[in-house]
Amino acid sequence: MSVVQGHPKFDPNRLKQGGYVLYFRHGSAEVGKDIKDNSKDHWWQSTDPSLTRQLDDKGTRQALSIGSAMREEHIPVDEVLCSEFRRTEDTAFLMGLGRPQRSSDLTPLAYDDSTLPDRIEKHLNHEPAPGNNTILVAHGHVTELFGELDEGDAAVFDPGAGKSEFVGFIDYEDWNLQ
Repeated sequence: MSVVQGHPKFDPNRLKQGGYVLYFRHGSAEVGKDIKDNSKDHWWQSTDPSLTRQLDDKGTRQALSIGSAMREEHIPVDEVLCSEFRRTEDTAFLMGLGRPQRSSDLTPLAYDDSTLPDRIEKHLNHEPAPGNNTILVAHGHVTELFGELDEGDAAVFDPGAGKSEFVGFIDYEDWNLQ
């Protein structure tokens, strides 16, 4: 990943041509924290808020609104991947841009976090089908760059030969939502 100083904006209209990978931070989630208890089988996939944070009402609205805006603007999507955390899967599902596929590559805390940047980079560098974009829904704060993402925001990447190039952010509000 190429880290760029500041907060460069990316115009969502550029997505109509395809060729990008969008890394979304999941929608707004309940206040609290994840228990990070690997003695509880797949705690991160739970719908139990005592084990892991869940989308709140605002997060549900964010996901529905982003998906609606992308469909209204005819932004083509070929693939939707999400981390295995329930809040990311719910965000991806509610966006309604394709059936989300869970990926351990995008899942922090449950697996070896030392390999997380490489696992994520593999997807950031994967070329979408011609004329399409790929959607990844995961977490902020798993890398320095993603630490700049608020819930519902996206970082946009241009996949290329050997390494993806970060090209800018799309804030939730940039979708011209009503």
